[in-house]
Amino acid sequence: MREAESGIPYGETKEDVVNFSHTLTSSIFKSVGKMPLIRLAPGLYLRKQGDHAYYLARIQVNGRRADRSLGSAETTTLAEAMIALDKLKRETKAAGQVPRQKKAKAVTLAEVMPTALEAIAEVKRWKTAGSRRQWEQSLADYALPTLGHLHVDEITTDHIHAALRKIWMDIPETASRVRGRLEAVLDWCILKGLRQPPNPAMWRGNLALLLPSKTKVKPVEHHEAPTMEELRRAVAYCLAHPSPVSGALLFATATVARISEVRYARREEVSDGLWTVPRERMKVDSGEAHRVPLSPLAASAIGMGRKRGLIFTADGEPLALDSPRLKLVAIIGRAVTVHGIRSTFRDWAAREGVPDAVAEKCLAHQWGSKVTRAYFRDSLFDQRRDVLCRWASALTDGAGLGALDGKPGHKDHKDHKEHG
Repeated sequence: MREAESGIPYGETKEDVVNFSHTLTSSIFKSVGKMPLIRLAPGLYLRKQGDHAYYLARIQVNGRRADRSLGSAETTTLAEAMIALDKLKRETKAAGQVPRQKKAKAVTLAEVMPTALEAIAEVKRWKTAGSRRQWEQSLADYALPTLGHLHVDEITTDHIHAALRKIWMDIPETASRVRGRLEAVLDWCILKGLRQPPNPAMWRGNLALLLPSKTKVKPVEHHEAPTMEELRRAVAYCLAHPSPVSGALLFATATVARISEVRYARREEVSDGLWTVPRERMKVDSGEAHRVPLSPLAASAIGMGRKRGLIFTADGEPLALDSPRLKLVAIIGRAVTVHGIRSTFRDWAAREGVPDAVAEKCLAHQWGSKVTRAYFRDSLFDQRRDVLCRWASALTDGAGLGALDGKPGHKDHKDHKEHG
């Protein structure tokens, strides 16, 4: 085993290798930019593949070079890689040749998927069970039919490309999510020694060279928003036809909250004219629960729901994600989204001269730069209460609304059977 006097193994150039003898830190990645191979010590390298990296042992015996993976840099420390390299060198010296790479246990993607998703779920800590179901369903629909029978150590970039190419042009957003989920599953397989890196599903420097950006396939479409007049008509209809779905649509309108937050709203989160949304249910994590002041319109909406547990529910389960949207479309008569109501509110707030900070905090958006957010921590609760009450009045003229104790403006429809 020998290296050139320059410290660079034969067959490589200075352009191929950068010498780093110090402890491996994240600064190395910044230092070398796009360099694919980083020399850490004699015979030990860091191989970069897109946003990922793994340790590589490079040994030469009798003029022949052999490379062996020593593990992902994300899960293996530099010290562990050095120990593994030393062991490999000793085994090579004793045998007179580089030991064969141990093959991972052969398991198919379909076999490993449930265990991998269980482990991923523990780490990601999804806010709702629906997120995990989306992962499982999308992989079952678009990945397993073509990849499920393959051993995870045999899956190549070409396999991933073939599976995604069929849907990339038709449903690019879904296809992009499937790719990211496949990457996570195969990352887990690498971590568990079921296959060697690199990950064939990664985007940068890999599939990005085979598939166009999803935004170039299909430009991003913004959520279609109802006009103020359309929204007034929808509010009037829901107040006149109380039901769980009417209540959810009204509540989303009155609070300008995301429908995902509204669907899981619970009665114990509401008290004294206030809805406290747990931190884990918020899309933007501010580090604490989000307090939403409730207007009389929001109180009317709550009165259409249950007195305990989930407020807006069908047979004890959260309402279907699309139910409020379908009701809104049916009332208005054109394709709009519930999320678009937030855009309608933002336009109204701008016309009414509502300060940006107040309007953005009503929408639970991050406002300002990181420096601004570090110093500006006031939730502007009182100002938000005033704005949301003005918003409710703009939609209803104050007619037929409930009080803040949660009673509806109309009769109590707690036993109403309509779910749509």
